[in-house]
Formats: sequence, structure tokens, C-alpha cells
Amino acid sequence: MIQRSRLKSNRATITLPLIAGILLLAAIVATFWVLFFYSSCMGCDANVKTVTLSSAYLYGGSTATAATPANSSFLLQFNNPESSTYITSLSLSSYGSPSATGDPLANTTDIALGPTTLSLQASTASSSSTRMNTTSAEVNVTTWQTGRNSSELIDFSRNSPANTLNSGQVSSFTFYPRTSVPKSIIPGSTFNYAVTFSNGESVSGSLIAQ
Repeated sequence: MIQRSRLKSNRATITLPLIAGILLLAAIVATFWVLFFYSSCMGCDANVKTVTLSSAYLYGGSTATAATPANSSFLLQFNNPESSTYITSLSLSSYGSPSATGDPLANTTDIALGPTTLSLQASTASSSSTRMNTTSAEVNVTTWQTGRNSSELIDFSRNSPANTLNSGQVSSFTFYPRTSVPKSIIPGSTFNYAVTFSNGESVSGSLIAQ
């Protein structure tokens, strides 16, 4: 009986540290995975890739109508580092006249343009400083066509070569504004633009017509 009691006591003495060791090891492993998951996700937001506007050029002139061609055009270039998407809407509206100080950039807001366009605007500022301050008549363009003389309108409700941004590429587009009656896009005037994409992203800002 005494030997059996000693054997049970020895087993208890061995089992308790073993259980404690297993629990400690499990806690260490769980802590490691929690820290690993947290550290790997700290940079998740920084790795989000979005569509960016590389450059934008708005050339002055008149908008197209059903009976007349366009001699104004809107050139846009986008960098799309993610999966393929397409433009679902494009709007252009008059903003106001160039600054009275001769600096056309003074009245711009929320400019979301890349370095190429910013340098373009800077050079435009120096050439526009001698222009007479002008304010274009109200312009609000939401309809666009594929060419100056083309009556084919761009259908932004679906993807097509005229509005698709391929994955991992820089895509360039030339849009020709279409309105019900001719509208003048006067060089030196400031215009707002807004672009939305099928992936839910958008780009907006303002720029000077050339």
C-alpha cells in the first residue's frame, strides 16, 4: 500500500509540471501567431493600390453637337496598378476666370494630378500670364464622343476600348466633348473635372484650358 501511494504521488509530481509546460508552450505559440498577424497587417493600408491620374490636357475650342464637329478635346492618362477597370462617368464644368494676378493656378483646388501634369500646368502658367482674363460661358459636359467628326457616343455603362484601363498599365484617352448646343471652352479658363471608375474609385480636380 505504501509503495502504491508513493507511485501515485510520483505520477502526480510528474504530471503537474508536464501539464504546466504544455500550457505555457501553447500560450507562447498563440502569442507568436498574434504578433505575426498584427505585424503583417500593419502595412496593409500602405499596400493599397489605386488608380492615379498621370496627366491631363484640356484643349480649348467648341464642343461638338449632333450637327457640328468638336474642335476641343480632353486628353487623360491614367496609371492603373490593380486589376482592369473602366471609366463609368466623366464630367467637365466651368470653374471661373484665371486669377487677376495673372497666375491661372491661384484658383485651382483639389488638384489630383501627377508630376507630369503639374509641370505642364506650371509652364502653362507662365504662358497664360499675358492673356486677358476671361470667363467662359457656363459649360457642363457629361457626354463624350470618340472623334471630332464621329457621332458615336461613348457608352460609360459598359467597358469598351474607349474607356477601359488595362491592369498594370498606363492608359491614354482622348475624349471629345458633346453638348446639345455649341459651348466654348476658352483657353486660360479653369474647369473642374471628375472621373469615376467601375471599381468604385474616382479622381477629381481642376485644370486650365490651353
